[in-house]
Amino acid sequence: MFRGLLHARLKAADRAISSGRLDDALRITGEPEIAAHPKGAKLRARLADALIERAREHYRADRFTEAFLALGKADRCDGSQSKINELRKQVAAVADEVSRQHTERRQQLEMAKHRIHAGSLAAGRRILEDAPDGEEDFDHLKRELESREQRGTELLTQANKRFADGQVGSAIDRLARSRKINAHDEQAIQLERNIVASVIKSARNAFVEGRLTQMRQELDLLDPLATAQSAKRDLKEYLTLAQHASRAIGVGDFDEARRLAQRLATLAPQAKWVKRSIDLLTKVDDNLHQLGSGPLGDFALNSNANGESPNQRNAAPRPLDMTQTIGANATGAARSMLQTLHLLVDGGGSYLILRNSHASIGRAASNDPANIAIFADLGERHAELTRVEDDYFLMSPHEVEIGGRKGRQQLLRDGDKVILARRAKFTFRLPNRRSGSALLDISDTTKMTNDVRNVILMKDTVMIGPGHSSHVICTSGGANLILFERGGALWVRGMGRNEPAVAIDMGVTQEISGISFVVQPWTTRTI
Repeated sequence: MFRGLLHARLKAADRAISSGRLDDALRITGEPEIAAHPKGAKLRARLADALIERAREHYRADRFTEAFLALGKADRCDGSQSKINELRKQVAAVADEVSRQHTERRQQLEMAKHRIHAGSLAAGRRILEDAPDGEEDFDHLKRELESREQRGTELLTQANKRFADGQVGSAIDRLARSRKINAHDEQAIQLERNIVASVIKSARNAFVEGRLTQMRQELDLLDPLATAQSAKRDLKEYLTLAQHASRAIGVGDFDEARRLAQRLATLAPQAKWVKRSIDLLTKVDDNLHQLGSGPLGDFALNSNANGESPNQRNAAPRPLDMTQTIGANATGAARSMLQTLHLLVDGGGSYLILRNSHASIGRAASNDPANIAIFADLGERHAELTRVEDDYFLMSPHEVEIGGRKGRQQLLRDGDKVILARRAKFTFRLPNRRSGSALLDISDTTKMTNDVRNVILMKDTVMIGPGHSSHVICTSGGANLILFERGGALWVRGMGRNEPAVAIDMGVTQEISGISFVVQPWTTRTI
């Protein structure tokens, strides 16, 4: 470089350092000719000290990034390395501490914001008490907190006033909004307790008095209050039972309606209307049952103006050899078919139906089998079942076990387990209080002829349906059927009010209300 130009560049670097244009000075002194010149080396030392001082200024102002940059430039000037390293350690330590404090403040701010927005104003206020003053984000959140507290108080005041005026729905609306803003306000919590207690009491009174629509409306008022859900759980159950009972009445299932009403009476014995409903349902169900299975109901439901039965109308003629007529003028052999019948129900199983008031029980391996023949080590006539009006007795010349009691003659009660021998067991049941017919539920270890699993001692009617109040439990159909005998003939009809009675043809499969079955004379076959 020319001597005059070199001297000019050195003076330019000196002026740049003096005027604080350190970046320009760093660029000039970094030129090889300047750096190699003795005056250039002195300028670089001055520049290093100036950069170190600038780094200190940035450090004091918490501009740590700028401080690190200035120290990096000082490194390039071959300045005092000990000063640079010492200052760099100080900057790094303070920068880390400031960063940690900044992170804590941000976390503190986010935590306070979360508490406030979640309705925990008191918790948010406690967090903000330790917040530094003068920081915009914290100041803004403090103003938001005060605004929310004011709005929550206004809503709570309105809720109290409306509740006092009897405007419960409006009071609940404002209370719910107030609690959403400030969930832990003690005055709001107490007001909610008072409102819930008042509404629950009113709804309970409405139920006891039979005003179910008002009861439902009262309970619906509490929906916005989460804490009220457990308080109204029992009453919701009462209402659900009442609704189901009402629907059962609508479809003519009075037995189910009465069952639901009885459960309701157990849960709420103070509701007199429930007991009255049970009495009415009992009378309605019994009267319809008696009417439907009696001669008048049979004639009315089976005949049209021309004396033609509904099952005869629209039915294709069948050959005579497919039809078995059992009527008042039938032969004695035909009428005797009604005494011992085999009922096969699709999805319901195989049943032996005995119509006589007496039935013998004995071993199947006999020249003269008993009415109920069991493949077991029994006597030929091991025991006898006798029906006297609505009571059933078991008598045996042998000691048998009935309901855990041993004896030779006992009155059978619903649920009694009868043990005649190791492989001769059954449970005596009376499934339906409206029918005097009994059911013998044969044990899995007990085998009978024709693979029969149940024996029905038929007095008047046999109930077929999906419920446990049926003699024949069949889940394939949704309706209930009643099997009965009138005028020497066997009939079946649905339990609805307008269900027609259908004459049963022996050995012919019939389907009514989705239930498929066949009734045929009992003929013994071995297994």
